[in-house]
Amino acid sequence: MPKLTKLLATIGTVKYPFLGTDGLYVGANATSVGITEAAADDEDLPNYPVKELLLKGIIRRVSCRVRKTDGKSTTIRLLVAKDKLATALDDLVDNTITIPGGTSGVITSVGFARRVTSRG
Repeated sequence: MPKLTKLLATIGTVKYPFLGTDGLYVGANATSVGITEAAADDEDLPNYPVKELLLKGIIRRVSCRVRKTDGKSTTIRLLVAKDKLATALDDLVDNTITIPGGTSGVITSVGFARRVTSRG
């Protein structure tokens, strides 16, 4: 199971801390999605549930198709801050990402994750 770390989505001047997968939001990926690992002075902020942030529209989930170093493809879902949503789909393509479990790969395509709607 992947290790969780405190992440921080900053919308304007408001900070929204939450727990997420360690290692996904670093370097160019963090800049593209607007979510970074929390600094030492932000560690004491209370965590928001990811579900609440998704429902409020503060963050959005995107689906990334990744070509791993062994040539196989996999899908990874990343969170994107609402301020970066317009540019994140193009910025993430061709970025290198570390996949939980020890491998890495290059993002080949990005699209919106499918939303589940009520059937009843």
